[in-house]
Amino acid sequence: MPQEFNGWKRTIREQRKRLEWLLEDNPSLKTVWNSSFDIAWRYALKDVREDYPQYLFPDTWQFGSDIESILNTDFWE
Repeated sequence: MPQEFNGWKRTIREQRKRLEWLLEDNPSLKTVWNSSFDIAWRYALKDVREDYPQYLFPDTWQFGSDIESILNTDFWE
């Protein structure tokens, strides 16, 4: 795995913690999760393609998009 992926893993772990705290403090956010996920994926994809043009990223999310999957799946394995 390229060294730069280590930064991604740290970022994902940190953002997962923040997301869990946010959802714990605001459980009503779970009701908009599904409709917001696709939008967030499109924005993230645009950014990451710009930052890492040497890599090919899929157009669609290839994993579970439910909250539990996002918080617990190691996508990089």
